[in-house]
Amino acid sequence: MTFQPGNDFSQGRPAGARNKSSYALRERLRSRPNHVDPAEFLADLISNPAESAEVRIAASGQLMPYYHSKLGATPVPPPPVYVQEAISLPRPETIAQAAANIARLTEMKALGQLDIATADSLISDQRVILDALIDEAKLIAAQGGDPSREQVIRIEGGMPVAPGHEGIIMPNLNGHEIELEATQAIPAPEQPPVDDQTEPQPKGSL
Repeated sequence: MTFQPGNDFSQGRPAGARNKSSYALRERLRSRPNHVDPAEFLADLISNPAESAEVRIAASGQLMPYYHSKLGATPVPPPPVYVQEAISLPRPETIAQAAANIARLTEMKALGQLDIATADSLISDQRVILDALIDEAKLIAAQGGDPSREQVIRIEGGMPVAPGHEGIIMPNLNGHEIELEATQAIPAPEQPPVDDQTEPQPKGSL
């Protein structure tokens, strides 16, 4: 195989193309004498009344996927009228409307009017709107019922005052500097007066 401009070999073998080794094996088996196609062999077993019922049933099971697709694994889409009804549900403006839409979609899914995948997707969208409406209602309630009122966040609490330090006034923090006002200065403990005229008495003297 020669490289041609525009060929894309990054994705490997094109979809539906036969594997080279599988193709060679199939051609080698076909070239053998008295070769019988496996599908034709199974069809002969099914059509032969001399074969037992068990053999014919087993052969039918092997050929069944080539005649009939597995419809059980493919969800049957609901009629378009029901899908249109689900999509045309009113736009939820309140918590009650969003809850009513979810209830209606759940009922349609239970009655088979919507397939499970479509119903779950629509219900998930309604739940997102419902959660947003609930959060908005909580915020309005925290603002006293007035949505235009400025929201104020107050943080209270802190470390408790250690025993014996109730009267200490901590300095105010101003940016990166600590300014201690004169009125907040902690006075130094008073020292007893010292009499300079009093001479220390030697030990052992009266």
